Amino acid sequence: MRRLLASLLATCLAAASPPAAQAACPTVEPVRDAPDLPTPVEVQVGIGPGPTEQQVDGALARTLEAAFRDMVELSGAQSAGAAVIIPDVGRWSSTYNTESHEIFSVGSIGKSATAALVLEDVAAGRISLADPVSRWFPRLRGASTTTIDQLLTHHSGYASFNAFPALRGRLPPERPQRLVRFAARRSGEVCPSHAFAYSNTNYVLLGLILEEEQGHLLHELETERLLTPLGLYRSRAMHRAMPPPELLQGHDPDGRPVTSMDYGAAHGAGNLAMTARELATYWHALLAGQVVAPQEVDRMLSGWSRMGSETHAGAPEMYYGRGMMLIRSPDGGWLVGHLGGIRGFTAMVAWSTSLDAVIAVTLDGSVQNQAAFWSLHQALERALSPPEPQ
Repeated sequence: MRRLLASLLATCLAAASPPAAQAACPTVEPVRDAPDLPTPVEVQVGIGPGPTEQQVDGALARTLEAAFRDMVELSGAQSAGAAVIIPDVGRWSSTYNTESHEIFSVGSIGKSATAALVLEDVAAGRISLADPVSRWFPRLRGASTTTIDQLLTHHSGYASFNAFPALRGRLPPERPQRLVRFAARRSGEVCPSHAFAYSNTNYVLLGLILEEEQGHLLHELETERLLTPLGLYRSRAMHRAMPPPELLQGHDPDGRPVTSMDYGAAHGAGNLAMTARELATYWHALLAGQVVAPQEVDRMLSGWSRMGSETHAGAPEMYYGRGMMLIRSPDGGWLVGHLGGIRGFTAMVAWSTSLDAVIAVTLDGSVQNQAAFWSLHQALERALSPPEPQ
């Protein structure tokens, strides 16, 4: 018994002892806009009035429906949804192999919601972009040298929890705090860097900071401050171990059901599930300044960092701001959006600056979200282009 008590005491003392001192990290200047990439003026001023419930005309609807059916056949998705909003023109949506109430996990698109809620708190003066993570989590490795803004822009030095073999391709109903500690212990020196490194751990941490600051769980905050005000009544902010009954069964590319994912455990890194129609509505509202104030949207659309290697053959030109992606479209214009991918589902939503339209696709089956998006974009581009002179 004495030996057992001594062992327990040693364990408690080890848990209570302060973390080992970390060598000082080099000073990192704030992330700057990509020098060759001015933010489009159209983005800064929003995308027009709120989404209309008017449907697009019959000819355009038939064009989009045909493109959607082709997209489904080529992608091999088990189920799919797509939606388009064109300000002052109308909207269109369609589904394949789903019931009207069924929803798709939209994966990392949920990072935009986390970023919006954080920036709303910044605007209210509750937190600052320069605040160190140690304000909320003083015992976390690297917390004293990492700021809120470095989490938002993926410059923190924390590795993504799903980059390690134990969690690659699976996500159990784990507490977000444990996911963060799991990644922090395996993240080397945890020093912020000029180099962009996309990490789900960053946004789980941001979600936990929101919970600490607001005294409510993240899925409650997302429902109260985002989904309900926008009338997104079919969408769900998921919590770990509590999958909504409306969530579709996710599938691997070979058609096998995914059984090793708790989609709510992604927390601030992407815990939203939506229909394509509501995803398009959400994105339109976000860019139009109806989720957070326009100045906070501007903040999301700044600090762009190049994503991936510039020399990677065939890779689209992509940049990351704060919960937003900027993607060069094949026609030379820009897309302001976000990709979503989690085992069993993929999604993409973006506003096309060249078409002045929001396009959303949701797919069950871990298939190519970008290819599906481009097929609709190209069909819409052809339909909206003026006829060739005779």
